[in-house]
Amino acid sequence: MAESNSLNHKFMKNYDEITSQNPHSSDPRFLQMNQFNHCAYRYTMFCRCAKELGDDDPRCKFQYYRAQIACTVEQLEEWDDQRQK
Repeated sequence: MAESNSLNHKFMKNYDEITSQNPHSSDPRFLQMNQFNHCAYRYTMFCRCAKELGDDDPRCKFQYYRAQIACTVEQLEEWDDQRQK
């Protein structure tokens, strides 16, 4: 029984460290391994914000930051190119 409690404590300790290092895991809707849906959602939120308020608004910059956390550089570059066309 004591061994089980020790394992649970180790798991919780590791889980806390992972969560503090991975900001994308703070959103409980996107906990799966594939982060593409999270990436697409965050970039869409940025595009909506940029359309209404402009790219330089701090709220939009925060949405782009969240997209950078969830997306790969290649995905962001591709979508930025498509937005400019």
